[in-house]
Amino acid sequence: MSRKVVVALSGGVDSSVAALVLKERGYSVLGATLLLQDECGHSGAKSCCAYEDILSAREAADKLGIHHFVLDQRSLFDETVKQPFLEGIRSGSTPNPCVVCNSKIKFGFLLGWARSQGAELLATGHYARLETLDGKARLLRGLDKMKDQSYFLFDVGEEILQNVLFPLGSMTKTEVRKKASEAGLPNFEKPESQDICFGSGVGLSAFLSENGFTEEEGPIVLRNGKRIGTHSGLWNYTVGQRKGIAVPFSEPLYVTRKDLRSNALVVGTKEEASRRRFRIGNWRWRGGESAGELDMQVRYRQVPRRARILEAEGIATAEWLAETEVAAPGQAAVGYLEDRVVGGGWIEDDQDDR
Repeated sequence: MSRKVVVALSGGVDSSVAALVLKERGYSVLGATLLLQDECGHSGAKSCCAYEDILSAREAADKLGIHHFVLDQRSLFDETVKQPFLEGIRSGSTPNPCVVCNSKIKFGFLLGWARSQGAELLATGHYARLETLDGKARLLRGLDKMKDQSYFLFDVGEEILQNVLFPLGSMTKTEVRKKASEAGLPNFEKPESQDICFGSGVGLSAFLSENGFTEEEGPIVLRNGKRIGTHSGLWNYTVGQRKGIAVPFSEPLYVTRKDLRSNALVVGTKEEASRRRFRIGNWRWRGGESAGELDMQVRYRQVPRRARILEAEGIATAEWLAETEVAAPGQAAVGYLEDRVVGGGWIEDDQDDR
């Protein structure tokens, strides 16, 4: 009897090919699509998990000849991902909703639902790999370094990963699209999701406006307090951002801090925006590992840099060993040994520690 697996069908080409690969390997495949928001927004919006994507997922499931289920989890998504994201923005940080959605919903909730359907396994179209070491599931980067998504999966627990499959982990995006085209999958050319999924394709600024954020103008100042311009609203900026600071200056300017009390956007050079050390909240080593030095990644597609983790009295601090790097509060900090994810946590705002 073939093993039953639920594939999280997002409506995109990656998850559709994941289902195709598992069918070819002899698994009994079910497709499940999460309804997490009401709409995608304007035509061509690169968001996910709304009605438009459900239709695309259903077409792919029909082509593959697998049963397809739609799971309405809008309330769970609002409570677990959307509202905490808005609270983080209000506090001046830059939250990463994709990491939270993966650990709490796409893997946490969905694996439980899969088991209720008699399936022991859950699969997704993420570009990541797994290995078993000492009886524990270890998370690895996908072989396609341009598509690797292990950064977004660092918070998914080992006990969950024991029951997860990543069929695309050893494939490239080019290979995935080619396989989808050859199989006649209707979404083989569908654009990738890039916007925040609850932005309805309108962009972050418009999304925040829809949720009660007002664009209150304020001063743009240097670190010494000198005013050099006016910003359009602190919510539109994140620490380390360069684009959007329309102020003539002798060298490129970056956001170094957002002062909520004075509504001031503090800017400076790349060196001033970077931090030698930064605190990491809720840091945890995966699989019981620890390391004196590791490769640290503090945003998606950043080239990892060598760092060490210093732990004292329950507080973890990361220290770069060579060049400094921007570390935006609210973003994930993920540690690697070669291709293996060994730890992760959340960057905290400690602007005095530079």
